Amino acid sequence: MKGYDPAASAAALASNWRRVLLVDALMGVAVAAAGVVLAITWSRLGGGALAALGVLYVFAVVRRYHLFRERRAEAGLDG
Repeated sequence: MKGYDPAASAAALASNWRRVLLVDALMGVAVAAAGVVLAITWSRLGGGALAALGVLYVFAVVRRYHLFRERRAEAGLDG
């Protein structure tokens, strides 16, 4: 079974690839913000864990951005 390979994603060659990644990153920011709110209002441990997962997801999106940009350069797109 093969895992997810972000460099092989069809979204990397789409014309709106930056927007796809922006929406993906905003989802991570929303999860991190929800974690902060949860940490303040209810549970520090649960909120901290959720916020950490949101931040980790944003870092994964940044990595995907670099992989997508590299793949597009190899394909001769964007410059």
